[in-house]
Amino acid sequence: MGVNVVSLMTANPCPDPQQVLRRVLTPELFERHEELTLQRMLDRMADLVYCPRCSQPVLEDSTHCAQCTRCRLDLRFSVAFEPCQLRV
Repeated sequence: MGVNVVSLMTANPCPDPQQVLRRVLTPELFERHEELTLQRMLDRMADLVYCPRCSQPVLEDSTHCAQCTRCRLDLRFSVAFEPCQLRV
């Protein structure tokens, strides 16, 4: 099945890129594209780290402490992982 991208573009001069991709790609490829886009955006976040216990993305605060929302591990993110002493 071929899709003429040029006809998609001329039918709507300002198409939503996501809608064009959804029409052109298979559902599996579109889902993979969405996963990779999300991962790329998460990787750019300076305050996002991954829990060493369960790999859940975690946002660290200004003191570099974070608590995993999945396994509840408290961490201080610095050169090495160490328990966060600032949490009560």
